[in-house]
Amino acid sequence: MSTQKLLPFKNRIAPQYLKTILVLCLFLSSIVLSPLGIISSPEDHESVHSEALEAISKDLIKLPLIKEKMDVLVGKEDSILVSIDLEGGNIEVPFDLSSLIYSSITQIDFIVAEQSSFAEVWTNPLWQFPDGLIVRITARTMNRDVLYTLSAEVNSLIEQLFGVSLNIYDVQKISSTEVLISLMAPLEDFNIISIFQEIFAPYNDSQYGNMVSLIGSLLSQSLPIYAFGYSLKKGPEGISRITRRAIVAIQDSVVRNGELRTFDVSESLGANIEPNPSAIISRFTFNLPFYANITNISLQPDNVAPHLTGSFEWVLKFMLNVRFPAFDCALSYYPFSANDFEFPRVFISNSYSDALLEESGILKMTYNVQNMGTAPAYNTTVVFPIPPELKTLQEDGIVIPVLNDDWQVNESFTSFVELKVQYASWDYTIPILDVQGWYDNTISLSPARWLDNETIELNGYATIYCSNGISLDLYEAVSARIQPILDEIDIIELTTNFTYRTLVLNELALAVDLAVDDAYNTVYGYFYHEKPMFNFSSNDFESIDSYDSSYLVATISDLDVNETCEIFWMIEDIPTSNDKFGAFSFSIETSGSYDYAVFKTTESDYKNLMIALFAVKDSGGRFLSSYDASINAFISTGSIFQYSDSKGIGYYGLTNGLNLQLGDDEAVLESLLYSEESIYRVGDQLSFTLNISNFGTIPATDIHVDIANIRFNYLWQPTDVVFVKSFDIDQINANENLSREFSISANSYIGLNTYVAIISFISDKDQPSTEVENPWTDTIIPWIYGGETINVITSTLSFGILLPPESLENQPRPAFPLPEITINYDYSLSSNNETAYIEYEIINEGMSPTNVSVNQLLDLNEYTLEAVNCTYVHEGVETTLVPITSPSMTLTRVSFANITLYPGDSLVIEEIFTDLPSNFTIPPLIIKYNSIYEIITTDFASIENSEDSSTDSSVLSFLKLSPATVTERDQNLFPWTSYSPIIYIHFPVSDEYDRISFSPLPYVYPLISTAVLAGVTVIAMIISRLRK
Repeated sequence: MSTQKLLPFKNRIAPQYLKTILVLCLFLSSIVLSPLGIISSPEDHESVHSEALEAISKDLIKLPLIKEKMDVLVGKEDSILVSIDLEGGNIEVPFDLSSLIYSSITQIDFIVAEQSSFAEVWTNPLWQFPDGLIVRITARTMNRDVLYTLSAEVNSLIEQLFGVSLNIYDVQKISSTEVLISLMAPLEDFNIISIFQEIFAPYNDSQYGNMVSLIGSLLSQSLPIYAFGYSLKKGPEGISRITRRAIVAIQDSVVRNGELRTFDVSESLGANIEPNPSAIISRFTFNLPFYANITNISLQPDNVAPHLTGSFEWVLKFMLNVRFPAFDCALSYYPFSANDFEFPRVFISNSYSDALLEESGILKMTYNVQNMGTAPAYNTTVVFPIPPELKTLQEDGIVIPVLNDDWQVNESFTSFVELKVQYASWDYTIPILDVQGWYDNTISLSPARWLDNETIELNGYATIYCSNGISLDLYEAVSARIQPILDEIDIIELTTNFTYRTLVLNELALAVDLAVDDAYNTVYGYFYHEKPMFNFSSNDFESIDSYDSSYLVATISDLDVNETCEIFWMIEDIPTSNDKFGAFSFSIETSGSYDYAVFKTTESDYKNLMIALFAVKDSGGRFLSSYDASINAFISTGSIFQYSDSKGIGYYGLTNGLNLQLGDDEAVLESLLYSEESIYRVGDQLSFTLNISNFGTIPATDIHVDIANIRFNYLWQPTDVVFVKSFDIDQINANENLSREFSISANSYIGLNTYVAIISFISDKDQPSTEVENPWTDTIIPWIYGGETINVITSTLSFGILLPPESLENQPRPAFPLPEITINYDYSLSSNNETAYIEYEIINEGMSPTNVSVNQLLDLNEYTLEAVNCTYVHEGVETTLVPITSPSMTLTRVSFANITLYPGDSLVIEEIFTDLPSNFTIPPLIIKYNSIYEIITTDFASIENSEDSSTDSSVLSFLKLSPATVTERDQNLFPWTSYSPIIYIHFPVSDEYDRISFSPLPYVYPLISTAVLAGVTVIAMIISRLRK
């Protein structure tokens, strides 16, 4: 996965990950392009736009409409933010990305937005783009001329469509091969609705439901805040991904009755929601960014633990099942903070007994269940998703031949058997069988059912000759097959007629082949019994199939405070070192003009049998993991579980993952994460203990740990992940345990506040693929999974209840004390219009400090930056800062400041421009800042014997403390970006330019999509590897 694929996540990735991306971008001091033209003079843009649309041909792109999703997020002052998200579908665009000129483009984004009034409804800009029309080009090239040509081509197209010219406002190197160019233009007098309709066509028609038309209707009300656009991702074979998003803000949409608030879908949006019949999945979500007491929901949501997460999700349509043709729902709540209340807190860890696996061939997964809370837990349901590899082996019904206890293989035994036909001087020999290895009685060590006769006469001219005797079964089978043929042979004709002789000899050869089959069938049943492999059994779990997945599910009805219990499931009949496998193979060899069979028997051991079986099946032998080909890694996320309290309020958790591999040495890690704190407030310090144990036989190396928050949707898929802290560990040896204590500031997920460790590591480092002899085919085959492998596991999930800070308690607004950056500006012109004076004021009007960096990309070929001043104001005291310019070719980046702004602090920037052209644009200031606080979640059994015992004391008894070197990083910060308005000046000057704008919402734009939990861990691992 390229770094570019990580960019959509950046609003949800805390600082170390953003820094990782920025490190990759660091080599780009400034890729510069010539200016892309001057903005056209004012005219009837709507008319130009309509005519241009008629004249310009468009490229129709068709993909399945994978999903449609509408989200509602409650903002300040009972406002709501409504967004839609379409993934895939049909779209017409003016960019022909299949053409040669666009060959280096990997992604193009088209965005229209206005969000200058965001502070009225939210804390920070929603989508991180400046106001206006934005086009972003991601190109796989470092060639400046190619980048300029791409930008000029896109600009020409935008000029034809909208009558405005694009200007560069930012250039970033996002990887060693890709550059992101951000272009913008102001919009005025445009029919925004027509642009919206074109982007979302054809889904703005009633036959495709009404999500799109509802947003369009809201846009037509001249809302002060909106944004919409699309993104096209290009792969080797064309467009691989189409994403369309839109968001609008509606004030006073939550009805108040005293302190009680009610949100009603039909009343707030003006209609019931009708899903798109062509979408594979259609969803609706409602989100509260503060702690609330839910008093009523008219329609119960589908997702896990909605009351405590503040996220309510309904599936309107899935595949062909339309659940809600006209969805309506009402939800009532009080802003609420509970300082002291009781709730269940279930902790489940799972483990297996290696001794039971090695000696008895039983993989017994035991779940230790504990209620560590202050209230009983009800209906605790544990769900283990069966990995595809295990499911395939079970469905195939694999059966192996196991040698009966009375026999053993003598690999050195040989006997060559042939049929001779002799008459007078005429002599023909027909090879029958080459026996390589046979079966000895374990007591007498004599060959089983064996005739020591080296010569057996069938009739006067046909004889079986054996170099070391023959099996009674084979003799009886051969004689039964060929005796009737021999009885009917005209021996004179046989010796004198070539044609007749050929027919007879072919008939005899065929009969011998059939005789070998007959004998084998008899011998097989005598020496072997069939053993079915990988059979599931459990008194606690049952196997359930759902759509294209399978699960093991167990439910514990009641779990009292401090009560513990064990449940288990087993995979039995796994080959072990105690099983004797007589691996037999048949092959055909040629002697002269005759083919004969080779029956080879070898005794196979456990390891060779398992590896050969897995190699033939292209299996990794990992029954607790799923393989992800995109990163060549095995991922184990353990089991998911959910439960409720006496009021029916839901909770959820995760067991630890295990990366067990059968048939090979492996580093097997188990990780437990836990915290004593159960109720805490935003900003409180939380103490955690992380234990990582290596129960394998070889070291685990290159270990990276991410501590993350996570939430799930109705399919137990992660809807959001926040990485808060990370560690790097050099190595944990076999039978070693690492215990690490650390602390973090509680900073994300009001309500159910979850933490889990995502751990990636390498096993069998630098070991090449294993080569094994397949005992059934007598050939050497590679087993690619026997060498170095990347593994990803998760720890147990720890959680508490996160309450707002006291200053925001019981308030219906975002519950984190964030920095809030406001940008004011003004400009004036000299009397002769030769000089422009611009002043910006950047103020932190929020509740927490933030580190702010401010820069601007200017085209000094169009005008002269005569002077620039930057002043930092803290508690009324002014400090002069010195801006730094970095000229390169025709563009200049001005870095004004990199400083901490405390609440109430401000930066004042003054610029004086001279040598002004008749038309020019001053690009926006780019203000990057961060916060330790995150704003909102988004869219994104009993022991049977002593060998089976696996309590904490017995498990850890042979583990020693690991001397591993651990590097702990600071707690991650969340990045934000704001932009000042574009300043557009056209002489003669009339009124100040009216602008529209766009913005990135950490709630809508992040694309942590419907990947199973394994998908989330993939992302964490990729970022880890990028860091290295």
